[in-house]
Amino acid sequence: MLEFLPWEVREVLTQYEFIRKYLEGSLSRKKFLEGFEEFKSELSSKIPKIYLDALDGYNIERIAGYNMFAKYALNNGLAIASIEDKIAWIRGNSKKRIFLFLSAANKLLLSEGKFARWIGRSIKTLGFKNEVVNLEPPDSSHLEFEKFLDLIKGNINKDNAHLWAAKLYIAIVFAHMFPDGNGRLAKQVYYLLRSSGTLDEKRASEGAALTAKFCDGVNMNAAYNVLMKEGIAVRKHSDVTKYRAVRDDDDKSGIVAALKFVAARRIMKAHAAWHLENRNIVYGVWPNKWMSEFLDEYQKARIAWFWEGLGIIDKNPEWAVGILDKALIK
Repeated sequence: MLEFLPWEVREVLTQYEFIRKYLEGSLSRKKFLEGFEEFKSELSSKIPKIYLDALDGYNIERIAGYNMFAKYALNNGLAIASIEDKIAWIRGNSKKRIFLFLSAANKLLLSEGKFARWIGRSIKTLGFKNEVVNLEPPDSSHLEFEKFLDLIKGNINKDNAHLWAAKLYIAIVFAHMFPDGNGRLAKQVYYLLRSSGTLDEKRASEGAALTAKFCDGVNMNAAYNVLMKEGIAVRKHSDVTKYRAVRDDDDKSGIVAALKFVAARRIMKAHAAWHLENRNIVYGVWPNKWMSEFLDEYQKARIAWFWEGLGIIDKNPEWAVGILDKALIK
């Protein structure tokens, strides 16, 4: 699992029991950090600083997390199983049991000791070409995910499992049920349904640009569909971000602002304050009654965005599965 390091560095690291155990997933992060602090000075005299820094931070935790998830998937009978057995697992387990599996998997992939649920705030994530993308999944998004689980449990079979794997990927990312690691979890779950074993950290990192491109495409297309169904004549997909509703003029454009535009437009229409030429709405000065109505409509727009994202997979299954397979499997 240390294949990204030179052999001589791997040889040094694997001499330390606490490092071996952490990479195998049998040592807690807390114990690893204690061991690292104890031997840090000694290690600094044996390996170059660049590799010591990697050991000290992000990379080693990701590798340990992936290893712990691999053991967890194996214990649940999913890492080494036929597609028929995996489908039977989805169909045969309750929604609560599947939620618990995903929650524990998320915790393991992050090498964390506790489960936390997303609490409805704006998030920032890296998109294609390392652009920062703002997202605001629906409040209580786990309820939408629960509806999705009803669909997958009732409809998945051997012939369409590839389609449901891609839809499950988007459902996890768009619902964003956990504060961090949703993308990591989505990749692993997709891999489980499309291949044998579990996804290793190296392959996941190599495919990161493609998976980001995939999510960006679904995100933009979903928002475009929401605006079009609202009767907003968006000429092309890239024009989505030209429509925005913001608290003040300094707020940025983007998918979040475009979905807020849908909600704000509804409120202005309801109060006979809509003007056809409006593309920029500032709602920060609205009265409390309007704001309360706006928040309700914005929640509806976000839920519509979630389901439109899943619909993109239905309409473009070969593209969706093709790009995810290329990123994570082939």
